[in-house]
Amino acid sequence: MESINYAGGANMTLPADAQFVQGVSGNALYLPAGFGKVNIAGDRNELTISLWRQWDGVVEADDYRGVFATANIKVYFDQGTDLLTVELEDTKTVTDIKDDQEQTHWCFLFAKNSFFKIYKNAELRAELTAGNDPVDFSEGLRLGGGRTHATFDEVAIYAEVLEEDYIRGLYHLVSKGTVLGHVEHLIEQSVPLHTPHYLGTVKTPPEGGRVNIALGPKNGFNDATIGDWILIIEPLANYQKGWCYRWTGRVWEKLDPPANYTEEYSVCLKDQLEKCKDLFGDTNFFGSVFCQFLGFNKAVGESLAANTALLDNLTVKKLLVDHDINDPLDFELSINRDVGILAKNNGKTIFEILPTGKAFFCGDIITPPFKLIQGQSTPGSFEFNNEYLFKIIKNNVFSTSDNTLPFLGYMECQGTYKGKKIKGLSNYYEKANKIFHNIVYERHRATHGKSFYTKGDLKYNINKFSLSLFYEDGSTETIETLHIIHPHIWANGTRYDCSLEDLPDINIPYWENLIKIGHLKFSLNTSTTTMELTQLPQGYSDTYSYGRVYVEDGFLKIKQI
Repeated sequence: MESINYAGGANMTLPADAQFVQGVSGNALYLPAGFGKVNIAGDRNELTISLWRQWDGVVEADDYRGVFATANIKVYFDQGTDLLTVELEDTKTVTDIKDDQEQTHWCFLFAKNSFFKIYKNAELRAELTAGNDPVDFSEGLRLGGGRTHATFDEVAIYAEVLEEDYIRGLYHLVSKGTVLGHVEHLIEQSVPLHTPHYLGTVKTPPEGGRVNIALGPKNGFNDATIGDWILIIEPLANYQKGWCYRWTGRVWEKLDPPANYTEEYSVCLKDQLEKCKDLFGDTNFFGSVFCQFLGFNKAVGESLAANTALLDNLTVKKLLVDHDINDPLDFELSINRDVGILAKNNGKTIFEILPTGKAFFCGDIITPPFKLIQGQSTPGSFEFNNEYLFKIIKNNVFSTSDNTLPFLGYMECQGTYKGKKIKGLSNYYEKANKIFHNIVYERHRATHGKSFYTKGDLKYNINKFSLSLFYEDGSTETIETLHIIHPHIWANGTRYDCSLEDLPDINIPYWENLIKIGHLKFSLNTSTTTMELTQLPQGYSDTYSYGRVYVEDGFLKIKQI
């Protein structure tokens, strides 16, 4: 018997009743019950187990006849049906392969995210679907199991999926009496008897197993052996730039999907980071290689997390900065086309720019010409009692006494108006002019003779105050109060003669819509925001563009469009 472990590990431990008998080639191992165990380091995304087995025909009804098993794969013949049964990742499949007493060659092939194939005497007899878990060797590899009653010979474990040509070679040559060790000399490179290596980057098409390495452990022409792999860094016929390819002995096989080849892509990444600084300038290529293995390789991810990476160019579709993805209250920064730019801390948004262009910022904003500083003020209140809400003071200056309102803007407040509860109000002050139509603005009273009066249109400069009341029911009411400044600046009237008895009164306006509120209580906000504009021009100039902000007579003004 010859037992070869190409996956690495230790020798097999056998049960006490194991026997060495004549096999297909030299000695073989007979197991009446139990299993032999070999420890193998690490899990495998790909695996081939080749073995010869012969059942002695004994059936024990209380247990199965095991072929092999790992922590997540179990292959055996059921003692009730004699059918080959596979338990793969908690899924049990009964095949139509019936046990017999012939000397039989078996090959079991596993590929993560792909298949689990069963070959009997070099013929594919069953194919199952493999999930996204690798072969779990945490409990080692167990040969046999249960009430085995079988002889095992020429057991070989390969850390790859063998080609059908090699499986046929193993079956036909050994079945004709050739020792497995001699097969290696009869079929050139039919099994990988060495440790596969990363050869380096390639810019020109390989010639069979001969490749010209542009940058690697050994630059220039290298002869690949089975399992060796390369990285294509230029567009080539039949090869894709940015992908790894492995030599099978006949062809260069693309290592796809990368999730099944984390070790190969990790070695490639490490080599490129250390040696190929010029590749960073090609963001498409570097991004392609980077994304293929960075998302799948924990070791590389931990290495980058523990060290500083300095890149000249980096192109990604989504970017997330998050110290702890399981903590929703820590600082997080997301940049992608779905959210735009979004920063959160303690579960609250502190900065956001939507893809539409709208923006939100929570905090102080300090720039050379502009400051927006948030702060706190002491809560308080004041009241108006039986006074005019707006009181015009000489020279249009607001007084802070006599219960006048020295505030322009919005205030939260309490009170009622016309029986409706108020939750807030806003004030607005404006200098303007207004035309009053069809009013009597001049008259002459004559005791003897005719009297007369003048009636028509007058234009006055005015001070305009707007009061908007915001009610608790969601409605809004706006009231305007006008103070007319005399004399008029323009008149267009007609003189009318009349008798003394018919002489009308002058109705020149002085106030319009004057409002009086009996009682209104203001509750000040508990927080304030201070906006400070610096470096503003003093006074108006015709050279200002539309929307220009300036200061004049103590007021902040904006040029109208």
